[in-house]
Amino acid sequence: MKLQEANIFRVKTSEDVWIWLCLRTDEGIEGWGEVSDSGYDEVVAFMLNQVFEIIVGLDAYQALDKLANMRKLRYPQKKLGIIEGTVWSGMDQALWDIISRSARVPLYQLLGGHSEGTVPLYANLNRGLRGDRSPSALQQRTLTLLETGSQFLNVRRLTK
Repeated sequence: MKLQEANIFRVKTSEDVWIWLCLRTDEGIEGWGEVSDSGYDEVVAFMLNQVFEIIVGLDAYQALDKLANMRKLRYPQKKLGIIEGTVWSGMDQALWDIISRSARVPLYQLLGGHSEGTVPLYANLNRGLRGDRSPSALQQRTLTLLETGSQFLNVRRLTK
């Protein structure tokens, strides 16, 4: 199960742009990671391609190890910038997605599972704010969603 291909997709909605990374193995297993909102989409895409050149031909477990070691050596005791964080996060998501799919086990179970069968969720209210991310804008967004009965604010846990 060697990493063979990487693709980056830009999905435009009426209000936003989402950037997705898809890694594919030689067995046809795909792993997806979201790499949106860094503010530097072209740089993120460039870095993702460079990282993929380093891990192409490895299996997902080897790639995770290699990326973890690269990150330790390159960024000792330093917070990652938004670009680097976006790249590492997207790669990590995609690789774990591949591992989960190849094992035919839900990812939450690979990461320790939840005995009560629920996964905690949260509402990301600031994604709907464009241009004005002030506390008052966030407060107004929250009130609007509560008034319209948004399902995203009412969900506390996702159950089986």
